[in-house]
Amino acid sequence: TRLTNSGANLTAFWDSSGRRIYYSSILSGIMDIHSIEVDGSGEGTLILHEPNASLFVTSMLRDGTIVCLYGIGSSDIGIIPPGDKTELKPILNKKNMELNGKISPDEHWLAYESNKEGQFEVYLCSYPNVEETNIKISVGGGHDPLWSIDGRELFYRSNDAVMAVSIETKPKLTAHKPVELFRDRYALLGDIVTWDINPKDGKFLMVKDYSGISGKEGATQPRINIILNWFEELKDRVPIE
Repeated sequence: TRLTNSGANLTAFWDSSGRRIYYSSILSGIMDIHSIEVDGSGEGTLILHEPNASLFVTSMLRDGTIVCLYGIGSSDIGIIPPGDKTELKPILNKKNMELNGKISPDEHWLAYESNKEGQFEVYLCSYPNVEETNIKISVGGGHDPLWSIDGRELFYRSNDAVMAVSIETKPKLTAHKPVELFRDRYALLGDIVTWDINPKDGKFLMVKDYSGISGKEGATQPRINIILNWFEELKDRVPIE
């Protein structure tokens, strides 16, 4: 069922009630955050407009807090408090770039990716006090962190591989060595997340990459072959007696 009818609309997230979807829309010439009823009733509602920053929803808390990526050229992570959503509060806005903040199921931890060491890696920090604890999760590059249903694992993308890291939070935050789950070519768009996990069975939902959009070599693009004079070729191959 189509919900939006104008503008370019991206990064849709359910709220905790399951009755509204929050998304980014470029109706005003820059990406703003809007919401709409999932039954299609009513028009999209503007949640927040920042005149100097595009906004992308990356996670939502049960109380309605929105975690978002914001910026132009560079990217940082902020939150939009519940209720009267008219203010963006930065929570990770260092000199480097921070992307794709994902809150853990217990809402005590924030996974994100950053280029503070050069290449993008996945990190994990405490929430809401992001300065209290911060550790590196990925090895050799990482993108698009995603939590398991129970919060005991953190998944991320590393080139064509999907990696898994076991997480322990007691007595202190501990991340075990990443292990490869599977490998294939799936879309990877940097600041727009292109995968998710089913909250019921834990299966991954991914976008198969046929176009080379991930920037890696060897992607094959689907094509349509047109055979001309096929009936003549058929007669040559299968003579009529």
